[in-house]
Amino acid sequence: MILRHDLSDDVLPDSTAWIDYFNPRAASPEKEFLGKLIEKGNVIWICPPVFQEILQGAKSGKAATFYKSFLLRCRRGRMGIYKAAELAAEIYRTLRPKGVTIRKPNDCLIAAYALLNNLALLHHDKDFDPIEKYFGLKVVS
Repeated sequence: MILRHDLSDDVLPDSTAWIDYFNPRAASPEKEFLGKLIEKGNVIWICPPVFQEILQGAKSGKAATFYKSFLLRCRRGRMGIYKAAELAAEIYRTLRPKGVTIRKPNDCLIAAYALLNNLALLHHDKDFDPIEKYFGLKVVS
């Protein structure tokens, strides 16, 4: 699979992309694409739930320190924590009657940050597919 993206858009990588990026043995289109974005100096965003997921998955304190210093170089901006939480709840509530249950509520929150800040989401997680369909989430594809 080849990922395509309008490079004028800022990108918010989901933790699925970051996990692949930080794993030397992983191979995925998302890892390759994220590496190219970093090499070219594109604007890459981080949001609190992704930051948390990456740090909690670190296998050691040394790895967590490395991930933290790397991720804090990403753009954070003013992402409106409560506004994002409200939109995340709306996403979850709207999808339930449509027969869609998001497995990880953090994915609703990550999508909300992307939507509120007009960011393209880089991921490989099927939970984002219905959010893209029903809420117009921009994704790298």
